[in-house]
Amino acid sequence: MQQSWSNKEIILVDDGSTDNSLAIASEYRGERVKIYSQANQGASAARNKGLREAKGDYIQFLDGDDLLSANKIADQMALINGHSDHLAISRTIYFFDKEPLPPGHVKHDESIEYYNDPAGFLINMYYKTAFDKEQRGIVTVHSWLSPKTLLDKAGWWNEDLSVDDDGEYFCRVILESKQIIYVPDAINYYRKYRSNTNLSAGENIGAMRSRLLASELKWKHLKAKSANPLIDAAMAKVFMENAVTFYPQFMELYRVADKHVKELGGIAYVPVVGGKGIEFIKKIFGWRAAKLLSFAAGKLRRNFKK
Repeated sequence: MQQSWSNKEIILVDDGSTDNSLAIASEYRGERVKIYSQANQGASAARNKGLREAKGDYIQFLDGDDLLSANKIADQMALINGHSDHLAISRTIYFFDKEPLPPGHVKHDESIEYYNDPAGFLINMYYKTAFDKEQRGIVTVHSWLSPKTLLDKAGWWNEDLSVDDDGEYFCRVILESKQIIYVPDAINYYRKYRSNTNLSAGENIGAMRSRLLASELKWKHLKAKSANPLIDAAMAKVFMENAVTFYPQFMELYRVADKHVKELGGIAYVPVVGGKGIEFIKKIFGWRAAKLLSFAAGKLRRNFKK
């Protein structure tokens, strides 16, 4: 509501909340603020509901616990400049729940950047080079400002996904675009939780299956749209990260991810497994031994707390 861009339609979808969120939101209902309520179906279903109701030519997604700088949409719209095949992304500032919001307009060394190779942009992101200095290779869901025509070409959000649903969705959107514009003075604030209560941090079998499926779909989308020889190496890294995440708790998923790594030619890269002690064990005995020890230690800590 505080966006400096005045021509806006705000659509809020209450996805089966169990507190008084809907009642509070309904107080803002009006000509520009539309409120919808549905039984709990997940974030992707809520976003699809919003897309079905949206009348605007550009779409800004915003999760319920995240924030935007007041200039965010206006600055991105100025650079998209009416192009229906251009996407804009913003700078991300991370903050922890219940802690003060960091200042937005702080000195930074980033400048506006233009990317004219959508597949190359994704490959670079999956390699996790230096796009985002704090969370390498990650672009948050509310960073994007998207022409509705591109979203229509990409299709609906995949409601079978709960983790990395935004990664899979925007993989499709990016591949339909002609140019991506990074706007560092436009800011989105991404809320983190020290208790890991947010959905993306969930470590259950459903969440892990979603993560693997999202990775497999991104691989499929890239191969369908590009013949870039770096796709295999980038996706091998993605599946290696999956394999390390799944081991040893989700062995069935680990085996699938490990198989994909081998199909893609293998990779020497192994992500960070834990702290200094665990990393030392990884160096001496290998990452699987380090993960086994880390998993066992975590289980002991959880049992001790009980």
